[in-house]
Amino acid sequence: MTNESLPFQAGNSSTFLSLPRRTLIAERKVVGLEKDLVTMLDNLTGYPLQLKVFPIIGMAGIGKTTFSRKLYDNPLVVHHFYVCAWVTVSQQYRVREMLLSILRCVANISNEIYEKSDEELREQVYRCLKGKRYLIVLDDMWDTEAWDDLKRTFPDDKNGSRVMLTSRLRDVAVHACQDTTPHCMRCLSIHESWELLSSKIFVDKPCPMELLTIGKQIACKCQGLPLAIVVVGGLLSKLDKTLDVWEKVAQSVGSLVMGEADHCQNILALSYNHLPHHLKPCFLYMGIFPEDYEISVKKLIWLWVAEGFIRPSMLKNLEEVAGDYLET
Repeated sequence: MTNESLPFQAGNSSTFLSLPRRTLIAERKVVGLEKDLVTMLDNLTGYPLQLKVFPIIGMAGIGKTTFSRKLYDNPLVVHHFYVCAWVTVSQQYRVREMLLSILRCVANISNEIYEKSDEELREQVYRCLKGKRYLIVLDDMWDTEAWDDLKRTFPDDKNGSRVMLTSRLRDVAVHACQDTTPHCMRCLSIHESWELLSSKIFVDKPCPMELLTIGKQIACKCQGLPLAIVVVGGLLSKLDKTLDVWEKVAQSVGSLVMGEADHCQNILALSYNHLPHHLKPCFLYMGIFPEDYEISVKKLIWLWVAEGFIRPSMLKNLEEVAGDYLET
């Protein structure tokens, strides 16, 4: 394990399982959104010069965060904006944590910052952004009050600053920006679904002919939902690439995407059910942390060791074995 930050959050110094700015993470393949990316890049870096809010909406697992991250990390965006900040809002948002998230991205902060009141933090965020062309991403916003609590910290200096927010709820998006039509994420076509699925399984290699038909059936059963496709692709990449194995996966994927309320749980359950037995308690242990909580890798490994989840090895110590578990 290194002290780099890893792209993972519970429920994106010490290593954290989070999504910090400009980390060296695996390239995320985006399929079928090339034109949308170009359009949104024009919106972010073009006119008008007034501060603009660009909402991105869609159902859970449809790729709002991935799409936003692609824009956020785009070289044109990196060079266009003087400061950028990524904030994960979520259902149980805390204004103080959102303000601190912005400050961590746009300023060098000391431990004294944590002693300031919320109002002092608002003022400091405003001062750090004042006069600078900035991009703020507010990911996974559920409540109009979350926007109301933050909007006055964003100065409008008529210099092309932007705020981009993602939400499952159209009402939240419209409330944040009534003069901009939200960008609605769409499900992938069957062709796009297969392109994404095969890229996760075979990378740069072609799919064997004997698996082509069943592979496309599996892609179709994911109903165009990128999260489902990526999870299933990750699962298939670790299983034997034989027809009988893929047919069993196809059967389990049949009821994967059932509805807005539970399809994400079904997708995660599919991945969990195929984990080796020794990794299942480690996976479930993530549930003790609050949603979107930044988890120290070192702390997590110590907790796994203390709970007795790590199998002893003749060649590695327990912390090294736990690191291997995390990478699996």
